[in-house]
Amino acid sequence: MERDLLVVQIDTSIVSRKTVRSVVESSENQLRQCWDSLISLRESLGGAEIAPSLANLQAIIAEVLFDLDVLYQKIFQTQRRLVGRKGELNNQWFRQTMKNHREYRLILKQVMSLARGLGDSFVWLFYWNEPQKLGKHLAHEAIPHFPTGVGGRGELECIRNIRNIHDQLVLYHSITSMLRVGDATLFDTHHNRVTALMEIKSQQVGPGEIKSYLHTVGSKRMEDILPVEESGQDDKRNSGHTLEPRIVQRLSKQIKSMADVWSVSSEGGEGEIYSAYHMEELEAIALELESKASAVRQVGDGLLLVGFRDAHRGSLWTRIRSSHIRETHNQLSDVTQGAVKLLHKKSQFNELWLSSLDHGVIPFGTPMFWWPVAPTFIEKVYFKEIALVAIYNPAHFLEKLQGLGFNVERIREREFRATKKHGDGEIGLQNVRSLISPIIGHLMNEKAVLESIKTALPIGAQSADAENVDIYMEIIMRHMPISL
Repeated sequence: MERDLLVVQIDTSIVSRKTVRSVVESSENQLRQCWDSLISLRESLGGAEIAPSLANLQAIIAEVLFDLDVLYQKIFQTQRRLVGRKGELNNQWFRQTMKNHREYRLILKQVMSLARGLGDSFVWLFYWNEPQKLGKHLAHEAIPHFPTGVGGRGELECIRNIRNIHDQLVLYHSITSMLRVGDATLFDTHHNRVTALMEIKSQQVGPGEIKSYLHTVGSKRMEDILPVEESGQDDKRNSGHTLEPRIVQRLSKQIKSMADVWSVSSEGGEGEIYSAYHMEELEAIALELESKASAVRQVGDGLLLVGFRDAHRGSLWTRIRSSHIRETHNQLSDVTQGAVKLLHKKSQFNELWLSSLDHGVIPFGTPMFWWPVAPTFIEKVYFKEIALVAIYNPAHFLEKLQGLGFNVERIREREFRATKKHGDGEIGLQNVRSLISPIIGHLMNEKAVLESIKTALPIGAQSADAENVDIYMEIIMRHMPISL
């Protein structure tokens, strides 16, 4: 009887399913608003005006992440507390409660990932022409959680209140998965370039009062950004709750100029950038999923695209918890016939790699939001109404690499080294797996990857004095919706 009483007492502090569901559904509503703002940004490529709601996008994402992480940490602490008192609790109740809380944490992490996917889609627009800077961010470990202490609250208030500092648009890193160094980026809207990274340091100075200090590292110092007459006036450092009209005007011009860049055909007259990727096949999957629960399409020799449409029409909470989405990989037995066709009978390199296609970002890649396919389809992928899976066998690509004169050997699972005779020495490709990544994660045409390798080889050979040359290649993948 005492043990039952103890369970009731502890149960009052347990996070309920109703609470988690309420937070997830509220988050979805706010993230749908962010999606609409991003769509207005995308449509501005075609000349439409940027929606005023775009000014609130970073703040909304930050608030969603903050609330999700507060609840996540509460669940985590509850689990730790229950583990510490396991011996006093009913075993069946303990196991079920721990199982529920693990599920809640997984669900919250998926919603956090979605929120950051929208953040990545926004900030990429300002980093698309800075691949090296973006690459340095991605070389660091991802930060999975929004800070919830004094520092996090100070940063949240900065996001809510500081949208731009004169001609510098402030891009906050905590709403993204791709920006990992510093707390914010300053983007010069006059010259259309990243000028500095910013650190935000906060301290509590009184009840309900937090003071934040901004420090910049880069080509712009804070005193360079703020005119002398304003440098000591804290109230004028804050541009308020809206983007200044001149910032919106410059942003509109920048986006329109980008549209012109991406509409130019690639060198050699072989077609637009669009042709280097399997976008038509992805659009075919999207069309098929409008009337079917699943769609399968082979793309080239080694890639199979699989799409599943969730039968549940409810909220994001329902879709995440539905077995259809969560067990997508377990349902791949239904596409074994297609997977068998990927096998290369004469190759020693047959493997099947599985990868989800969603809002995740791969190094030097473009968020799916900017891919030239129907935004309504991408929205369904982001909000888990559709699950996309790529199944890939690298054997065909490696054979084509051998056709370029390379000797290919497996170093370890999913790791290969390719070498080619060069004078008295050899040229070695050190990151073959990274060259395969665009094919799986970005649907890049194998031919386009091989052409990139052929182009890089003489450049790498000429730039090295040694007989043996190791080449480390990164392919920069850029999509833009060039036709809307």
